[in-house]
Amino acid sequence: MKMDFLAPNNENLLANFPPVLRGNFRELFCRGKIGLSSLSLNDITPTKQFTDEDSSYSYYYTVRIPYAGKRLSWELIFDPNDLTFAPDFNFNDETFRLSTEIEAVVKNVPTLISWNVTNSGCLTSLLNEFVNLFKIQQLEKLQKENIYAQLHSEYQILTEEVPEHDIEVYLDNTSAHFLINIKVDVSALPEYLQPMKNGEVEELLNPGDDTCILKISFMKLDGSRVNVSLQLSPRLDQVLNSAKNLHVPAYPKTASLADYVNLVAKMLQDHALKIEQHHKLKKEYILSLCTMYGEHLVEFDTDTFSKAELLFQVDGYSCLVRVEIGALFPDEPPTVHLLSLYCVSNKVCSEQVVNYLYSPRWSPENMCSKLILSLKETIPKFKNHKH
Repeated sequence: MKMDFLAPNNENLLANFPPVLRGNFRELFCRGKIGLSSLSLNDITPTKQFTDEDSSYSYYYTVRIPYAGKRLSWELIFDPNDLTFAPDFNFNDETFRLSTEIEAVVKNVPTLISWNVTNSGCLTSLLNEFVNLFKIQQLEKLQKENIYAQLHSEYQILTEEVPEHDIEVYLDNTSAHFLINIKVDVSALPEYLQPMKNGEVEELLNPGDDTCILKISFMKLDGSRVNVSLQLSPRLDQVLNSAKNLHVPAYPKTASLADYVNLVAKMLQDHALKIEQHHKLKKEYILSLCTMYGEHLVEFDTDTFSKAELLFQVDGYSCLVRVEIGALFPDEPPTVHLLSLYCVSNKVCSEQVVNYLYSPRWSPENMCSKLILSLKETIPKFKNHKH
């Protein structure tokens, strides 16, 4: 799922960039990814300024590059006399800078040579190529240094199941960090819904692509202390983690990287299948109400298929019937409320919860039929309700 817009406040911030560079920065923030992660406008801080005849713009930026769950602070420097030239870099990392020889740059960063500012994807490509060069050096370190021997062996086994481009590795002298893109089939999950406040969309957001990113940090290289976390893209967080009860299992002491990744992948896939089935059954239930009793339908939820309201008349008495489907459907029946439209007295109109025959093993059509039969018995009794 790719989007081609920025929220209005971000569009205003984008105006602070020089016009000749805006296409590249807009592409980076809208559709670009750096490795496994995305950049936002908050990850770039303008510093040094230059002034032309009309406006003052920055030509020097501090960029917080996401990589393996860390942030690499790189400096991006454009020529103030001609912003169409390819930018220069200051990596603020002695290890990376000293080992980045010109031959390696020419081989792995071709966009630096073929830079064309009119190509809006150039900046995204350039950053990705430098990140990939940084990753190459991290993998060389993982292979050559003895303190990482066990993790290197586990990494090799992991790459038999997970492509290398879906793994990022960051090493230091006391710890090792792995960021892994886990593939989960989420094609049947509901669409992303913009958050609402007071009945209106609070802010237009960009849900981006569907991703499940697992971070595994070996705080001690012997595996005695391992921290894990899971980052879901907005749609998957909204749907898979709607109740905020999705937790990754602890890293077992006897597990390998591949074993643990497979464990988390299975957990996510099983959960996704459960949510898909839940959504499918909710939709079938609501559509059954629409098909079988459409003449009574007042409104229904077309986004999540979680609620419908019908107007029923039995023995000359009319009332609203509100059907709400909860998170445990079909194991638990939909909640059904009767709401009076008028009362003899001036008191607040009454509401009653309906108890009715239900089985989670029934088809949605049968569930609806049983509910309607129950309503025909319950509504006449509700007619004579007392406050």
